[in-house]
Amino acid sequence: MRACVFWTIHDFPAYGMMSRWSTKGYLACPICNCDFSSVKLRSKIGYLGAHCWLPENHIWRRSKLFNGKFQDRTRPVELWKNKDTEKACKDLEDQELRKELDLKSKRERRLCNFLKSIKYPDGYAANISKCVNTRGGKLSGLKSHDCHVLLQRLLLIVRKSDLDKLQENIILVLCKFEKIFPPAFFDVMAYVCKECTTFCSMYLDGIETVFNRQERNDDGGEQEVGLKVFTQQIRPFSIIPRAPNVPVDQRDMAHWFVLNNSLEVEPYLEYVNELRKQGSPEATNELWSMANGPEPIINTYSGCISNGVRFLTIEWDNRHTTQNSGVVVEGEHEGQTINFYGFLTKVWEMAYLFGHRVVLFQCEWYNSGCSRFFRVDTHCSSIDVRSRWYKDDPFVFPSQVQQVFYIADTELGEHWKVVERIHH
Repeated sequence: MRACVFWTIHDFPAYGMMSRWSTKGYLACPICNCDFSSVKLRSKIGYLGAHCWLPENHIWRRSKLFNGKFQDRTRPVELWKNKDTEKACKDLEDQELRKELDLKSKRERRLCNFLKSIKYPDGYAANISKCVNTRGGKLSGLKSHDCHVLLQRLLLIVRKSDLDKLQENIILVLCKFEKIFPPAFFDVMAYVCKECTTFCSMYLDGIETVFNRQERNDDGGEQEVGLKVFTQQIRPFSIIPRAPNVPVDQRDMAHWFVLNNSLEVEPYLEYVNELRKQGSPEATNELWSMANGPEPIINTYSGCISNGVRFLTIEWDNRHTTQNSGVVVEGEHEGQTINFYGFLTKVWEMAYLFGHRVVLFQCEWYNSGCSRFFRVDTHCSSIDVRSRWYKDDPFVFPSQVQQVFYIADTELGEHWKVVERIHH
């Protein structure tokens, strides 16, 4: 059992339990030991002194901008995680440091407004807009996972131009943080939830965890045998009541897409009717139903679960705090394979003979084939959401698409969105 605990719970609090080193208080750092730089704040202990990791001859070691003292400590070997609380501003006042910092400045408000506008996909993270106070310039109530999403995905957008420098010299960035953020930002942050659930699922029976609970986005289970177009792993939901009949030209366009994007059907397109008349075994019921086209009445839905991913229409997204309508699919444009970005407008379910059905996504596509509307840099891709193209080719199979979500681009303006892919 000790071996199980040792290898399944391996974060900072567990380090203290296994080694009997106290990971709290002034001597929380096992590397610094008695040579610590922690200070007492109003509500907790802050772990400052990031400039002690700088080279011995660095000019910032002789600066008093960090804690009012010169830095003469030798360089330790590890860095720390950190977070913030709302009492941080008064900690600055107590130490009479960085009086120029104003949490209600235009910069902080712009950041808070950016975070307030974010809509994540369902189940991706908490609703961060509820954690933002735009008037006070504060963030509160973030869980550990939300902080990781904020650092790993959102800061890439807010400070895109600084990422290369951050990667090259993280120590300088930490020192800059100490010049900007209050002391309470720097404390020990750790979590054990995921490791505990892993341990329970592996060694204890009858405990519900993320590994054994029922799948939330059930897509209908295993695929049946038959043509792939009829056996997609999908489950549409939330049928649109009293929807107007689909125009004949749109229905024909959808059926044309199905025929020309089904590799199993393509060899029989021109002579399946003749094969049926001759009684050929090649003319199966599936091919025959495909050749006769869909029923005139087509059901439309607001949502669909495909391969365990929940997709919802743009109309649904506009009425909710989540964002599940963003899609991306690979396609050809002028002989080159590119990514087509867009959003879901409607889910179609077309009925064929013998009880077969085909589900399609009807989408609108942003123009991603022109540098005027689509820009790519080292870390992000941004698109002008006012642009449209391929209006006569709106259909895709759910199995062809991946989910994305869009976040306001703080550099290019209000009509530009940064594309964020969902990795399932």
